[in-house]
Amino acid sequence: MSEENMNEAGATGGNAEKLKQGYEQIKGQAQKARARAQETYDQARARAAVYGEGAQEFVDAAGEYVKENPERSTLIAGVTGLGFGLLLGLLIGRKN
Repeated sequence: MSEENMNEAGATGGNAEKLKQGYEQIKGQAQKARARAQETYDQARARAAVYGEGAQEFVDAAGEYVKENPERSTLIAGVTGLGFGLLLGLLIGRKN
């Protein structure tokens, strides 16, 4: 084999080794990123479960209050609706 062919063969082998090292490095980084993403996803699911439980408790408590105090609940809902309606009317009227 000529000296030139040996240099080319050595360079190709070196490039293959660099490619393999680069691949392994990228593979390791991808695995770390996947692990971080899974951890973040698990934390988000846990937080959502806690908030979901709190929201369900609030809805249950509100429903119980309405059952125990129907007249007061109707009055509160009416006043709240009237207040939002007036506020919305003022905001819309101001734009014209």
